[in-house]
Amino acid sequence: MKVHYQFTLAGRLGYVGESEISKLEQKIIEIEKVLGALIRSLRKS
Repeated sequence: MKVHYQFTLAGRLGYVGESEISKLEQKIIEIEKVLGALIRSLRKS
């Protein structure tokens, strides 16, 4: 998703430190999964 890309780009450009990237990347992935499941559920309704 866009948030993951933006966060990765911010890290590559030096706006976000390595410690923040490793700490938050797993949370971003988990949130993407939850949002994806919610979107699929809403489309079925």
